[in-house]
Amino acid sequence: RKIKKAFCPPEVVEKNPIMDYSEHIIFPYHGKMSVPSEHGPVEYAEYSALEADFRAGKVHPGDLKAGV
Repeated sequence: RKIKKAFCPPEVVEKNPIMDYSEHIIFPYHGKMSVPSEHGPVEYAEYSALEADFRAGKVHPGDLKAGV
């Protein structure tokens, strides 16, 4: 519930709590992350790939929050 309301500006990685959570908690613990999208879930094995797609606008903030 709190994740859905969290601040997550599109295409901004700096000071983005959802991206920080992904980088510091999800990837170290699970080693991967799945983000749902219109075309099916997208698997990320590295944070850098997720960050690049988020900066490019390929990952919507709502989808990112659902993946967290």
